[in-house]
Amino acid sequence: MGRWAELGWVDRQGRLHTLPAPDDDRPATVTAAEAGWPSVDEELQLRPDADAVYLLPDGEGGKLALCDMVAADGSQSPWCTRSVLRRAIAKAAAIGSRVIAAAELEFFLSDPATGRPVFDTIEQYGIVAGERYEPVLRPIRALRNNGVPVTASNCEYGGGQFEVNLHHGDALAAADQIILLRSWGREIAEGAGYGISFDAKPWPENSGSGMHFHQSLWAGEQNRFWSPDTDQMSADGQAYLAGLLEAMAEMTVLGSPTSRAYLRRDDHSFCPTAVCWGGDNRTVALRVIAESEAVARIEQRDAASDANPYLPLAAQIIAGLSGLERSAVPPPMTTGDAYSQRDLPPLPASLEQALTLFEQSALANELLGQQAHAKMVGILKDEAKSPNGRARTVF
Repeated sequence: MGRWAELGWVDRQGRLHTLPAPDDDRPATVTAAEAGWPSVDEELQLRPDADAVYLLPDGEGGKLALCDMVAADGSQSPWCTRSVLRRAIAKAAAIGSRVIAAAELEFFLSDPATGRPVFDTIEQYGIVAGERYEPVLRPIRALRNNGVPVTASNCEYGGGQFEVNLHHGDALAAADQIILLRSWGREIAEGAGYGISFDAKPWPENSGSGMHFHQSLWAGEQNRFWSPDTDQMSADGQAYLAGLLEAMAEMTVLGSPTSRAYLRRDDHSFCPTAVCWGGDNRTVALRVIAESEAVARIEQRDAASDANPYLPLAAQIIAGLSGLERSAVPPPMTTGDAYSQRDLPPLPASLEQALTLFEQSALANELLGQQAHAKMVGILKDEAKSPNGRARTVF
């Protein structure tokens, strides 16, 4: 393990932790409680993933190997959220398919002296307005040199809000890169004299921050979502879409695990409030892009920026595959302003509502396993009772 300077592991909340790589072959270990699962008395071994090695951005040439957390006997642990996504990907592989995914991630920059956003008006929306913040945005984009493929950055709708887009690739790498972007982005922003927050809703009067996942299913070099005969989403893509829609409400809590995340769900906030889909429409929960085989994909837009990315992405893959297995048929496309169409099925409007659906969900139980599913429900119920809706500091 000496070829890596650091080992990285991710806790239940989606936070990156690092430690120096051991000089010998002894495995590094953490406890399940340290990994965000209180009262679980288990020691977990860190297993470096040779396919997830990243150049550290300190300019000294060191490398970080991301790790799975495994049980003492080497088997997958129910307390490793990265392994949850691995299992979802394996389910796609079992039908000869590969999940390609990419993320869009929103965040805020703030003035440490005032604790307020660096600008207060949505009139700043656009690319040119971000020029003064290039001391942060430029090195964030340069993380592509470290294996985090940031393709673009721009000011977003809210005051002090920005968005970065990541290039598409294998689903596990897509989630890993969100983890690294948040951790290294914080170091970059603070080094440039700014505060940074990936919190779902840092200021009640301002916009919330989302994590959008684009995804497609490939069999070899063929995009299973593309139908060359109809120039539309294929039957496989429509069935996958139907599965996403069917499971969206019951899986909501994995992408919005805090009470504050539900403050994002407001009319004309660009955060979805209903289970619906459409084309180039920012008011719907799922956008379908089907102009060509290269770009045919589905974008799910409901997760919050501070969620653990392995969990909502894994949930979306499992849900989509469930629809595919049953040749499910989606409801009609929503056109126009989805916020004004009150007959659409609503998404949970609070953490308590989302937890009720999640606790009853057979699909969530399959995704996490019975033990972790029950423990997750208990933890989030306790956090929902805390004064701020969460018993921990977020990003």
